[in-house]
Parts: sequence; structure tokens; C-alpha cells
Amino acid sequence: MIDAEQTFIQYGIDSITRQLQRLYNKDKVMIMNTYQSSLKRTQRNVCLDVLGCDMLKVPFGAKLVRGAYVTEENKLALDQEVESPVFPNKALVDKSYNETMLFVLQHMPPCSHFNVASHNDTSVEIAEEEVMRRKKDFEKNNIQVSFAQLKGLSDKMTFGLAQRGHYTFKYLPYGPTNFLVPYLFRRAEEASYIWVEGQKKLEDVRHELFDVRKVHYKAGVILAGALILFAII
Repeated sequence: MIDAEQTFIQYGIDSITRQLQRLYNKDKVMIMNTYQSSLKRTQRNVCLDVLGCDMLKVPFGAKLVRGAYVTEENKLALDQEVESPVFPNKALVDKSYNETMLFVLQHMPPCSHFNVASHNDTSVEIAEEEVMRRKKDFEKNNIQVSFAQLKGLSDKMTFGLAQRGHYTFKYLPYGPTNFLVPYLFRRAEEASYIWVEGQKKLEDVRHELFDVRKVHYKAGVILAGALILFAII
């Protein structure tokens, strides 16, 4: 698995990764590239790479993430007075992610491995539905689709996917502090919406529990009344 980095070195990483894939991805995926949907160019690049692998009869291996380095990329573009390579808002990133993901699921060649690395409920639901719809084709063509989330984030999602029979990963970041802390800050910035969604879900659970308590209370009152009536009779 070759991770994605800033755009000023990503072209070189992509070039080397493509060469390694053609060299080592024979009957199964040994080399996987990482694509960031926060970048405007990603959807086009993924489509070309998938079609290129299909033409060359090479298994396609990829991990799709929403991406990091957004603040850094915007600052660099501003300093150089050029257009930013990243989308200006999350809605466009989500759209790019879901469309790119569906294209890969619908067009990747035999023996491919595609990793849906996302904490987003909607994206994971769309992916899971497509995987189940194409399950027979994937099994016939030896195509593997997996899911991944960071350890400590979206554990319910990960365990649910695993219980439903999907191949799942939990990423555990580790390394020197000077590298790990900036990485975790980028992940926190990228996944900040998770906490908002989590608060909404928690509020829904609270309302549901309150409704359940009201039902149980009413049932208890009715039962107590029935017992009193029975005792009197």
C-alpha cells in the first residue's frame, strides 16, 4: 500500500506506483496506490488508471480516501498565486468520492482489490449496496473489495461491516512523535464532521430511549392498575 502525499511530489509517486503495479500485479494485487478525492484531478486520474489496467490486463489496486493536506495545499497555491488543486468545500469532495468509488466498483478488471477507506456513512452504504449487487461478478472475477477506518473512529461501522461478512481493516497509526502528531492533526481536521454526525446520532438515541421509557412507564401503569383490579376482584 503506497500512501498519498502532497501534490508537489504526488506525480512522482503515481508514476512509480503505476510502474510497480505493471511489474508485480500479475494474478493478484501486490501494489496498491492511494487516491485523494479532495483533489480536483483525482476522479479523472482514477478513471484513466482503471481503464489502463483493464487494457493491459493488469489487476487494479487502490485505496480511496477523502484526503488530507487541504490547508497546506490551499496555502501553497495562494503563495504561488495559482489555482488550488483541492475542492473548495466538503460537498464537492463527497460528490467526487462517491462518483469515483462507483466507477471503480463498476469497471475494475479481474483480480483487482479496491479499498474503501471512509468514515462517511453515506459513502460506505453506497459502496456496500454496490458490492452486494455485484457479489456474484466479483466472486467470478476474483475481485476483492475491502473497507477501512482508523482505530478509535467509527468502530461501530467497522464491526458492523465485519459482521456482515465484509473484509475490513483498522488502521493503527504509529511512528516517531514528530511525524505522528502532524498526521493525527490532519486526520482530526479531515474527520471533524464525524463528531458532528456523532452528536446528531447521540441525540437521536436519547430521544429514542426517552420514547421507550414513556412506553414502559405507560405499560407499567396499566399493569399495576390491572393487578390492583385483579386483587380487588
